[in-house]
Amino acid sequence: MGEALARNTHMKLLVVTQTIDLDDPVLGFFHRWVEELAKRLEHIEVICLSLGRHALPANVRVHSLGKETNHQQGGMIYHTIRQLRYAARFGWLMWSERSRYDSVLVHMNPEYIVLAGWLWRLLDKSVGLWYTHGTVSLRLRIAVFFSNVVFTASEGSMRVVTAKKRVMGHGIDLAQFPLAPPPVGEPKLITIGRASRVKRLGLLQTAAATAGQKLTVIESIPHAEIPAILASTHLFLHASATGSLDKAPLEALATGVPVITTNRELAKAPGATFAEPTAEAFAEAIRGAVEKRVWADTARREAARGWVERNHDLTHLIPAILTSYENLA
Repeated sequence: MGEALARNTHMKLLVVTQTIDLDDPVLGFFHRWVEELAKRLEHIEVICLSLGRHALPANVRVHSLGKETNHQQGGMIYHTIRQLRYAARFGWLMWSERSRYDSVLVHMNPEYIVLAGWLWRLLDKSVGLWYTHGTVSLRLRIAVFFSNVVFTASEGSMRVVTAKKRVMGHGIDLAQFPLAPPPVGEPKLITIGRASRVKRLGLLQTAAATAGQKLTVIESIPHAEIPAILASTHLFLHASATGSLDKAPLEALATGVPVITTNRELAKAPGATFAEPTAEAFAEAIRGAVEKRVWADTARREAARGWVERNHDLTHLIPAILTSYENLA
């Protein structure tokens, strides 16, 4: 790690992301990514759509596009005006600060590369995109075209066929998600994710009820509160239909919590069990896990933790990303 730190000391990076907010239930983790990047780089400029609670090092400067100050009321005209304002401020910032960065990392928002990728190329900036989602859109294809390198967590997490693709694993902060001892009491089943069709929450609720268990659905809490919840969890259920590798079940495995999942790639991990995406199959897997008390298997919990550490540790991911930028040169 010391070698990576020395290699990348003089790199200046522009990070573009949706939000910098420790309390954000979905993207709160990204604050730690910026912290880890800051340890290894001379300077970081961050452009985010909205800014919340944060505490970043002195070599990081954050610019918000101002969404946190705008109310969501108003019709299509007001929405369009807001979007144009965000785009105009983004354009001004990425141009006015151009001397303060030599490389760009866009996190999960390919539209920013659609807007500015051509100019970054003209300015000879190295452009990287981090993308983990099953959706392949025209804007994603355009962003891939203008990117020098595309980072993703797994093979199924970025489905544009390109030689620029780098499968890196997710970045789980293992210090934030320590291995927990086996929980006691009646089985506690949870899933974490927004209420959307792709999460198939209805399937999970039906399956849990069929298996005689209660499922707690956690939709929106500060990311920092999740480790304590996982520490008292017996089983984590995961049935996302995107096909990409989600962070939430990986955080569960890091804590030692057994996972039942419809994702075949995730099911390869110690501590994870595959179930077909039907309520009956999930119910059967839940009953089997409860009967075997899989959460009480200390060796299984340690193996799950070790797998996450080998494949998805944040402190391994960040140097690997920076090495990819270095190799572009």
